[in-house]
Amino acid sequence: MNKKVETENIKRLIDSIHIAFNQLLVLRTQAKTELSELDKELSNQYHNIEGIEIEHMCDSHFMVMKLKDILHHRREAKINHTLLESFITALERNVTKTKKRTAEIIKRHDEIIQEIIDRAK
Repeated sequence: MNKKVETENIKRLIDSIHIAFNQLLVLRTQAKTELSELDKELSNQYHNIEGIEIEHMCDSHFMVMKLKDILHHRREAKINHTLLESFITALERNVTKTKKRTAEIIKRHDEIIQEIIDRAK
């Protein structure tokens, strides 16, 4: 015989999806902040390069290495932000609806159970 489908298991799994989605929302905010900070750092580095008088070859080398480091970190931040933004945008309305609808279904179920208990008295 097949394993019985249990309501509590279904509710637990749905809750875990909603919890994971909320965690993704937090990560999206963090990723956006990180990308913004790296954009500012990149802009500052460009201004440093533009404004400094390069007297020795090693000066330009250090500036380019710093720029390369910033660009590498920005590339990682950009992919993180893009992945999160794309995924969340695609699901946000549906997840919000399912949260509301799940709560309504559970509330109505509990009300029906209580009505049954009350009538049996």
